[in-house]
Amino acid sequence: ELIDELLFIVRTVPDDGAERGQWIRRHRRTSGPDLAQVVNDDLHAALSKASVRSEAFVTFVVPESNLAKASKEAGGGLDGRSRILHLLMGEVEAQLRGAVGMTEVSWLTSPELAVACRTGFAPGDRAGIIDALAAHVVDQSVNADVPWAMAGPSGADQLIRHYSHDAWNSVSATIKLPVKGAVMGALAPILTPTESGERRSCVVSFPILRQEVANRQSASSEWAADLGEALRDKAKVKQRTKNRDEAEKVRALDRKLARGNSMTQPYAVCTVTVPKTVRISEFGRRLDASIRRAGFAPLRLDLSHDIGFATSVVPLGVSLTRGTN
Repeated sequence: ELIDELLFIVRTVPDDGAERGQWIRRHRRTSGPDLAQVVNDDLHAALSKASVRSEAFVTFVVPESNLAKASKEAGGGLDGRSRILHLLMGEVEAQLRGAVGMTEVSWLTSPELAVACRTGFAPGDRAGIIDALAAHVVDQSVNADVPWAMAGPSGADQLIRHYSHDAWNSVSATIKLPVKGAVMGALAPILTPTESGERRSCVVSFPILRQEVANRQSASSEWAADLGEALRDKAKVKQRTKNRDEAEKVRALDRKLARGNSMTQPYAVCTVTVPKTVRISEFGRRLDASIRRAGFAPLRLDLSHDIGFATSVVPLGVSLTRGTN
């Protein structure tokens, strides 16, 4: 009743080699053969260009109108809101570890969320942040934080066919999800980059309808199904299996709502991000081709690439369905 929307973001980011570079510096022996060092350096340079990292974020959105009412029972004020959010975090984490099968869930702090936002706008900044975090462990005077004032882009332009931010361009497209659902891993071709330096990201959002709205929609659908069956019986028209299945689906949905389940209207948005030194239009076509190879139909978000980028890349709960974010 409190959560308004759940967003699952996956970012496939080109590996910058920051962690491996630190590991090599810590474990390299200067007394080793020169040829071995040259081979390791060549492997590090080659594998960094071909490797990618996957970053997964889960965001749940609680409107202030819902949170304010519930927080009064938990003490009110900021502390009451924090207690309610912590309870919701526990419920979401239990579902992620149980039904979804995730082995580890780490809730981001404010500095960590700022880093995730900054690397969303500028993927190339991550290597410097990782090096600063490693240096901060040795020298506490090193500033490894990303201020929220600097978590956004240094410059951004909303163009017709793409979104320009910092030294990068992005193209976003929404996909129509199948009614019967998709198998696990169906979005994998969409998240597979075609060249080094290319980043793919995707968000699958589950906006939760209010209970009264869901009940009204379910009642209307069930009434339409009953009316259709009655008209066919009166006209002595044989009912097809497809019609019976649709009517049974409507009644099953009403039973689920009566048992406490929620109704959602999921949607998905995919984004490709590349440096400004390459043609973004070519990578936009490749994104459309990847979506079609995965079995979905793409719709380019022209004139709205900025909101599509914010929804599918930045884990701040920005949505395409809510009027205000």
